[in-house]
Amino acid sequence: MEPDDAAAVQALRQQLASRFATMAQDGNTPLSELRELRDRLALLDAAANDPGQTARRRRRRMTIAALLVATVLSLAALIPMPQVPFSLEAEASAARLEVDDKGILGPQALAGRLRVDGYSALESPDMALNHQQGAQSGQLVLTAPSLNLRRIRYPAGAAIELAASTSGPTVTIHSPQAPVELEAEFSGLTTTQFASAGSARTADYPVAEWLRVRGVAQAGQAPPPMMVVLPRPGAVTSPPPVQNEARSEAQSDYLWTGLRPRQVRFVERLQGADAEVVVLSSLSKAHIQLQAKADEVQLGPGEELELGGLELQRCEVRLGQVLRISMTGTARTLQTRTGQFARSLKPSLLEYAARHKKVALLWSAAVFIWGIVQWLQRFAATGD
Repeated sequence: MEPDDAAAVQALRQQLASRFATMAQDGNTPLSELRELRDRLALLDAAANDPGQTARRRRRRMTIAALLVATVLSLAALIPMPQVPFSLEAEASAARLEVDDKGILGPQALAGRLRVDGYSALESPDMALNHQQGAQSGQLVLTAPSLNLRRIRYPAGAAIELAASTSGPTVTIHSPQAPVELEAEFSGLTTTQFASAGSARTADYPVAEWLRVRGVAQAGQAPPPMMVVLPRPGAVTSPPPVQNEARSEAQSDYLWTGLRPRQVRFVERLQGADAEVVVLSSLSKAHIQLQAKADEVQLGPGEELELGGLELQRCEVRLGQVLRISMTGTARTLQTRTGQFARSLKPSLLEYAARHKKVALLWSAAVFIWGIVQWLQRFAATGD
């Protein structure tokens, strides 16, 4: 019996039941008519309770339930998790870190030489340095036996480009707003040279002196990129250590911690023969741990890795002959690319449910409770 037929039978039974109740209250109704109505009601009840109809309704419900389950599982297999927890250990020749909030790249001891390009203003307590020819030219080379980078300050929305090199790693700050600042401290026989000056100036500073350069923008414009060229980190001098083994390469790298980038890309820009800039992957190797699906991913040279929507609990950057980045947190975008093939490393909701023990326990408990309810319903029906 189709649903429309069942509805028609039910409507007819209600009409006959109402008519039977009215005629039964009338003392003049012949018993033969009442018996006829009663028999018709019995036939309609039998039709409504037809075992075949009941089985068909049960099969229909099971089919609908199976389709719903299949639909839910298909969607769960297609929809990725909104965020994925991960840990990353990567080595590359360059990387671009985009940050939402303002911040500081902290102090570093330098091996006697610092170059800064792209600043707009220079200031120092040393008036002779302030008035040196070319001081405001935007290009500075500072050499001193004792030289320290105090800080590089960047505003919100900046992009930090890090590039490793055997001759000297570079840090370039791209910012949509001003100011970008760098402060350095120096002492001893110090040489300063500016791009527009014909000769360098040498002065002796027995007491530590400092200078600050800023990237200042004109109204409605972004400041020019500030590029900082650091000396080769292996040559960094330091006080004599306790009599232990020689310092390792990792200890001689420039180290920054506490960075909170929202997006990281391992890319480098190279200029081709036709003067066009080509963007290539800078990744040497990477090891990614995905806790959500208990998986590990290894990447090699030339493979691309892009991370976005980052919320990091740990971020450590080591810059030297190689750029090393270690981070732990969650990402909204976690994607690799090899040639034209792109792959998202974010697990689907179904993968997460299959791997997550608490979710599996919840599903097991739900199935167990559903089985108990079904058994109780059958037991109650048998008792009746």
